[in-house]
Amino acid sequence: MKKIVFFTGSQALSGGTERACANVANLLISYGFETTILSQYEGQRSAHEVDPNVELHELNVKRKKGIRGYLGTISKLLCYVRKHRPDIVIAVESLSFLYFLPLLMFPKRPVLINWEHFNARVSLGRRSRGWSRKLAVFLADHIVVLSDADKAIWIRELKCSQSKITRIYNVNPLEAARRPFYSSAEKSNPSAIAVGRLTYQKGFDLLIRSWSMIPETVRDGWQLNIYGEGPDRDFLQRKIISLNLDHQISLSGQTADILAEYTKSDFFILSSRFEGFGLVLLEALSCGLPVISFDCFAGPSEIISEGNNGILVPPSDIVLLSRAISRLMQNDAMRAKMARVDKNTLDRFSSGVIGLEWLSLIGRY
Repeated sequence: MKKIVFFTGSQALSGGTERACANVANLLISYGFETTILSQYEGQRSAHEVDPNVELHELNVKRKKGIRGYLGTISKLLCYVRKHRPDIVIAVESLSFLYFLPLLMFPKRPVLINWEHFNARVSLGRRSRGWSRKLAVFLADHIVVLSDADKAIWIRELKCSQSKITRIYNVNPLEAARRPFYSSAEKSNPSAIAVGRLTYQKGFDLLIRSWSMIPETVRDGWQLNIYGEGPDRDFLQRKIISLNLDHQISLSGQTADILAEYTKSDFFILSSRFEGFGLVLLEALSCGLPVISFDCFAGPSEIISEGNNGILVPPSDIVLLSRAISRLMQNDAMRAKMARVDKNTLDRFSSGVIGLEWLSLIGRY
């Protein structure tokens, strides 16, 4: 039985990266692999549900910063690998690969896989993320990315060998969900929903401005609920108030039951400036929601079938976003058509398909 370790920042965080890690760890444990999620810090619990047989370990109780923290974490990782002898260690996000460099000198070292969760054009202000990707191209045994668009960038711009990189989509976390479409005309409170951390990346400031550009007669009676928390909350709330939209737009915080909120809504909007994949699009589509999304790099265009299950809008174009939202608000028939798209269109993101792709990759080593 192969031992597989996912090495991540902190599995206690509630983001999409941590959710994807939990989902794949659950898949691999179901296939009989001995599977561990090893966090740099705060890793004794997972913010997302994991199989009881998935082991949760941590190297540090709290986050260690600076060069001393980096070297200390490397030392603890070396001791962990020496003690537990995993067959495969997977860096969850390229920054984690920087801790793998001493492992390359191990006799009988584990297979080292770099699993990227952002797109290769995004560094989020950290030059070390770019360095880690370049090192992974030369030193990792394999690289996994989340979209075909990102794979092309790794091959063309980072000069990664095609034989060394695989695209594996994220697992759809709500693949079992589905609700019948019903007309907004039957509701007293039609609503749109957006979900994500309140950060620059997610572009909620663009969404708020787009909403304000919709004629009042069209958006009258509609509500926009934005679920998530983050550092931009105060900035976004001020923008909502300055545009006199506090009666229509709600920063609704985090929820323990996002499925229920999707089910109450009429369509979903993704306003991100960039994405690694766009997991929330799969969630919304699984709940029978039409979706509107900026065609940002990377992910949405590989999930949305234009005009069938949603609408793609040129990146950051708030005028065209407002027009797309207005169209769906006024057209029950269009929303019904998009909502009734065969669920088989989401099969390529199912746990069965994604699990086999991970099995195929692991089987190479």
